Amino acid sequence: MLVLAPAFLFGQTIPPSGIITNPLDTVPRQLTINQIEVEGNETRSSTMIIATSGLNQGEEITVPGDDIGSAIRRLHRTGLFSDVQIFETSRTRNSIDLLIRVREVPRLDRFEITGVRRSQRRDLRDKIPLVPGFAVTESGLAQSESVIKRYFRQNGYRGTVVNINTTSLDTLRNRISLEFDIDRGERVQIHEITFEGNESFSDRRLRRSLREIKRNTFWRMFTRQTFERSAFEEAKENLREFYREDGFRDIRIVDDSV
Repeated sequence: MLVLAPAFLFGQTIPPSGIITNPLDTVPRQLTINQIEVEGNETRSSTMIIATSGLNQGEEITVPGDDIGSAIRRLHRTGLFSDVQIFETSRTRNSIDLLIRVREVPRLDRFEITGVRRSQRRDLRDKIPLVPGFAVTESGLAQSESVIKRYFRQNGYRGTVVNINTTSLDTLRNRISLEFDIDRGERVQIHEITFEGNESFSDRRLRRSLREIKRNTFWRMFTRQTFERSAFEEAKENLREFYREDGFRDIRIVDDSV
């Protein structure tokens, strides 16, 4: 996509009415880039933006053609810009001047976590990969949501929902605040532990070897025995170690399900 300054359209003159009648009639031409300017960048250098675009002073591009569209896509793929436009500002018979206009993605002023306990908020604040003053990219938001869901999954919750609310604080400095509103979902509790393929030891003996997880029994039915993935993995290793200590060196857990 090539966005044009008011005075130029692929070498055509815009009528006094300002209406471009048929821009597709323009014949593609090879033009040498004479100059590239950058506008709208606040924290990213013009050199970095030009280099990322793939456009270089002195090289030939086809106008109209794919070169400008490819440059815009390359800049968008960095995740650093919410808007990218490339304008033609001047043209001679064989050369062209370009202006790259960008709008950087907003930068983080602060973020808050709501909907969960204070201890969980404290844990999550250390895990969420967002830093005040840095750009808030789509990948950064997706990673933050993934971190939150993984944290609650490891602590026995299923169906965690994260709503991310954005508030613009300073449009001139392009600063925003974020709120991670969390619904933890249901906490999974251990109802029963069963074994298959055990011939040398009873289920009861193997349950004791697990140590890290417990099954709800009659006298524990009113206490919370919460499933945690990390404890489950450690319990399986305890089970393997139990067999090894009793001479079963090739013990394998061939399958498990929750």
